[in-house]
Amino acid sequence: MHPFSFEPKSVFKKYLVLFITIGAFNNVLAQDECGYMKNYFYKKQTVAGYEKNRADFDKKIKSALQKKTEILQNEEPETYIIPVVVHVLWKEQLEKLSEEAVAIQLARLNEDYNNLNYDQIYVPNYFKPLIGNMRIRFVLAQTDPENRPTNGIVYKETQTRFNQSLLYNDDYMKLESKGGSDAWDPLQYLNIWVCDLGDALNGYATFPEDLIGAEIKRDGVVISTLAFGISPINRGGYNFGRTLVHEVGHWLGLRHIWGDDDGPPEKNIYLPEACRNSGTPTFCQYDDCIDDTPLQGKRSQGSHPFSYKQFSCSNGPNGDMWMNYMDYVSHLNRLMFSKGQVERARTVLTNTRSMLLDSKGLKPPTYSQGNVESFRTSAFTAVGVGKDGYIWAGTNLFGLYKYNFNSWTEVPALANRDIRQIATDKQGGIWIAQTGYEDTRGIGGGINYFPDTDATNFSYISTSGGLPSRLCRGVFIDTNLTVPQNNIWTANVPERNFVIENENVVSVFSGGGIGLKLYGQSFQKKTTGLNPSPIGNGTYVVKTIGGNKNEIWLFDDAVVNQSKIVRYNAVNQTPITPSFDQNNTNGKLAAGFFVNSIYFDKLANKWLGLERGGVVYADKDNVWKQLTLPADMNADVVVNTITGDNSDNIFIGTSQGLVVFNLADIADPTKYKLLRLEDNLPSDNITALAVHETRKLLVVATDNGITLLPKDCILQTCEAASPQISFSIANGSWNNPAIWSSGQVPQCSSIVVIQHQVQVNSKANAGSIELIEGTLRVEPEVLLIVCQQ
Repeated sequence: MHPFSFEPKSVFKKYLVLFITIGAFNNVLAQDECGYMKNYFYKKQTVAGYEKNRADFDKKIKSALQKKTEILQNEEPETYIIPVVVHVLWKEQLEKLSEEAVAIQLARLNEDYNNLNYDQIYVPNYFKPLIGNMRIRFVLAQTDPENRPTNGIVYKETQTRFNQSLLYNDDYMKLESKGGSDAWDPLQYLNIWVCDLGDALNGYATFPEDLIGAEIKRDGVVISTLAFGISPINRGGYNFGRTLVHEVGHWLGLRHIWGDDDGPPEKNIYLPEACRNSGTPTFCQYDDCIDDTPLQGKRSQGSHPFSYKQFSCSNGPNGDMWMNYMDYVSHLNRLMFSKGQVERARTVLTNTRSMLLDSKGLKPPTYSQGNVESFRTSAFTAVGVGKDGYIWAGTNLFGLYKYNFNSWTEVPALANRDIRQIATDKQGGIWIAQTGYEDTRGIGGGINYFPDTDATNFSYISTSGGLPSRLCRGVFIDTNLTVPQNNIWTANVPERNFVIENENVVSVFSGGGIGLKLYGQSFQKKTTGLNPSPIGNGTYVVKTIGGNKNEIWLFDDAVVNQSKIVRYNAVNQTPITPSFDQNNTNGKLAAGFFVNSIYFDKLANKWLGLERGGVVYADKDNVWKQLTLPADMNADVVVNTITGDNSDNIFIGTSQGLVVFNLADIADPTKYKLLRLEDNLPSDNITALAVHETRKLLVVATDNGITLLPKDCILQTCEAASPQISFSIANGSWNNPAIWSSGQVPQCSSIVVIQHQVQVNSKANAGSIELIEGTLRVEPEVLLIVCQQ
C-alpha cells in the first residue's frame, strides 16, 4: 500500500478528498479501455447476416444525415432526455456503489454531453471551433417497466465473477438466470450494468444497429466497477467517470476516432466504403465516418500535456484529435465531441432510439382504468399511506383499493361505498371515513378500521357503535398520545330516514356532529359549540376536520351564512372559544364560506382550503392571512385538499392543479411551483393528497387517476449537482490560493485535480497524513486519499 493512502471504508464517503494527477505524461493503460472491437468480432462470428445489418444501418443513418440540417441551422436545438437504469452487481460490499456514487457519475455524463465540463478550456485552440454540444441529458428513471416507482438503480448481490471463467461476450451480467440482472425494456430505458470485469476490460456497449430481434434484450452499456464514476477504488487514469461517456458514445452510434484500423487489414472492423480512405499507409485505410475528426492512424493512450501533438496519416499541422471522448487517453485528457459526432449521435437517437424520448421512465407512475384492471373508476376522492407503506385509495361509490407497490387490489368489504377521507394512526392502521352507498341515507356508512395490510381484517363502526351518524365526512387521528394510543375524531352530517305520518311516507333527518373515540373506549357524540341544524331536531352538520396535538378544528355550516370553525382542546376534549367565522378572521372568511380541507403544519399554521376564496391560514398567534396563489390560477379555483411533509413542504390540491412551496418561502409566491396536466399529472383536478415519507413520494389523487411524485424533486431537481472540483493551474504549495482554479485552497470533501507539481506541507488543509521530512510531493498518476471519515 502506498504510504500516503489507505483502504476506504465504503465506495464513496461524504468526507473525501480525491487527488487525480496528470502532472507527468507516461502511458498507464495496461488493459483494453473498451470492448468495442471484441464485441464486433463476436457478433460477426455468431450472428447471421450481421455485416449486412450494419451496412443497412449505415445507409439509413447516412440518408438521415443528408436530410438533417439541425446542427447547422439551429444554434440551440432541443435537449433530448434519456431515462437510465443502473444495475449494480456486487459481491463484496465495496462493489455496492452508493446512490451518491451513481448520481455523481450521471452528473459527470451530463456535464460532458452538454459542454459543461470545466476542462473543456484545455482543448487546443485549433480544435475549439469543432467542439459540438450533444444536448442530451441522462436521468435516472422514475417508473420501472411494471409501472412502479423507482430511483433508477437496481442492486443485485451475485456470486458470479464476470471476469473469470466466463467470456465477456457471454453477457451474463445481463441475465438474471446467470447471476446478473435482466435488462429493462431497452426501447424505453438505457440499461447500464456496473460489475466486476477483471483486469481485461473497462467497459463495452452494444451498437444501435443491433437493436433487433433477440439482441434487443442485451442492449445497453457495461462498465467495470473500477472505472465507474469518481471513486477511490477506480483504476489510475480511469477515475473521472469518462469510461461511461465513451461507451454511451458507442451506444449512440459513434466509432473510435481512429476508425479501429490499428491492426492488420484482415483484423479491421467493418466500415462502409464511404468510410474507406485511399491512403497508402496500412493504418490509414479506415476512418470513423465523421468528416470533422482528422484521419488518425491509431489509438492514443496515456496522459499528455494539452500542448502535445500526435501526427498520423499526414494530418498535420494539427495532428490527431487525441483529446476526443472516443479515443483511449486517460480520463482527464478526454474533453470533447466534435460537431460531426454530435450530428451523427443525435441522428441515431432520433431515428433508431427515438422511443426513449417518450419513455414511461421519464414520467412518474400513474394508475387509472387504462392500466389497472381492478379499477372500476379513475375518479378518486381520498388517499392514505398505511402499514408497510401500502397506499389506500377511495372513490365515490366505487369503493376502496390498496396498493402494495406490485399491484392494486379492490377491498371487497367496501365495494360501492362513498369514501370521503383516509387517515393513518401511529401503528400504520387505516381509518376510513365513508358515507355508504345510498345517497343521504348512508346505508353501510360509518368508519372502517384496517389495523394492517390484510383487507379482510377490519372493524366497522356505525351509529350502533356510538358514531353521530352513518354519514361520516372526515376523520382525524390524534397520534400524539403515548404509543400505542390514538384518539379518533370524526366529522358527521345528518342522515335521512323515512317514517310514516298520516299514512304518508316522509323523510326525517337525524344525527350528525362530532364523533370522539378516546383510546380504549367507544365512540361518543359531541355537539357543544355547534350550531343546531334546521333540517331536523337534534341534528348537526360537521363536514371537515383537522388538527394537531393542541387543537381540533371542525367546519360547521349547519345554518346558511353562519358557517364557522369550531375548536376543541385536543388534550381534554373541551370546546375552545371563540369559534372563527367572518366576524373575527380579519376579513379572510366571508359569510357562507365553505371549507374542503383543514391542515395544521409543524409551525402551528392552520390552513383552510376553501370551495371559493382560495387558501387562508391562521398563524401560531391566530392572525389570519390570505395565501397568494400562482397568478395563472383563475379566481374560481376550488381548493380540495392540503397536506405537508417532514421537510416543511406544503402541497395544495386544487381544481386547477397542484401548488407546492416550502414554508421558508411562504412570503415569496415566485418560488411556488404549479403542476398541471402538462407536467404529467393525470388531471388538473387534484382531489386528495398523502405523503409517503418512507419512499419520499407524494400520492396525488385526481378525478382521472393517481400518480406518485418524488416529493423532494418538485421544488428542486433531484439530479446530482456536478462535483465541486478544484484543479491546479500552476506549480507551488498546496496552501497557496494562487495555484488553484477557484482562487481558494481546497477544503475537505473537495475533489482535487492536480495537474502540476504541488507540495503539501505539514500545516496544509488536506487532512491528517503521514509526512516524510515535513513535505509530501504528489507524484504523477498517484491516487492520494485524505480526509476519509
